[in-house]
Amino acid sequence: MARAAEQADRLKKLEELLMQQAQARADKEAAKKKAVEDAAAAAAEAKKAAEEDKLAKLHDLLVAQRDEQKARDEAIAAARASEKAEADAKAAKDAAEKQKAAEDAAKLLAAAKKAREEAETKAAEEAKAAKEAHEKALAEAAAAAEELKKAKEEAEKKAEEEAKAKEEAEKKAAAAAAPPPVEKQAPIKFKDAVGRKFSFPWHICCTWKGMEELIKQAFLHVDVIGQHVHDGHYDLVGPDGEIILPQVWETMVQPDWTITMHIIDLVPHPAHSDLSPEGLEDLEDLQT
Repeated sequence: MARAAEQADRLKKLEELLMQQAQARADKEAAKKKAVEDAAAAAAEAKKAAEEDKLAKLHDLLVAQRDEQKARDEAIAAARASEKAEADAKAAKDAAEKQKAAEDAAKLLAAAKKAREEAETKAAEEAKAAKEAHEKALAEAAAAAEELKKAKEEAEKKAEEEAKAKEEAEKKAAAAAAPPPVEKQAPIKFKDAVGRKFSFPWHICCTWKGMEELIKQAFLHVDVIGQHVHDGHYDLVGPDGEIILPQVWETMVQPDWTITMHIIDLVPHPAHSDLSPEGLEDLEDLQT
């Protein structure tokens, strides 16, 4: 009996323990469930608060955008009003200026019309005066041209007569001053190496060729020095004692001059190599 009671007591304690464990599990489950529910409620509350905060911020943003748009619209309206006021003022000013310009233009037009009428009147008077002056000048010019023509004709006639008279006077003066013909000019007085004297016509001896030919002719039959003369072994001396070279004969010699001849080569010519000593002495005597 005691054992049964002990077992019963054990069973009772075991049941109580099991019941306590079950209750503990139930409490734990309930606490866990409550914690989950509390967490869910807190999360829901937080979500709700976040959404409410988001809605509040969105509301504030919309209000700010509305206020900003309102301010912008008011600024645009003010700017448009200002522009309209400026445009109205400018239009009024332009209208006033146009009115003044129109009045000034009317005044200027009237003044220009008056000035044009005065200018046309003055121009007509000046044109009339100019025409009269032109006609007068033409008449005077025609008269002057006629006088000039007459004076020119008279001057040309006088100049022609004077030129003719001058030409005749020049012809007479030229005829009076002209030297005599070459053949009538004074001859050259020539004294040869042997003392003979000749008068050579100027028109022949005025050139070296003519003078040389006359000298050769003069010594054709002269013994001893004839060949020397033929070979040109002589000098011709002018009246001033200067030798006249053949190259300048025609520019130096003058009519009526006295020309003297001197032999310059005393060496016997081969053609006279047969001359005797006496002949050479005669040649030297002739030279001296």
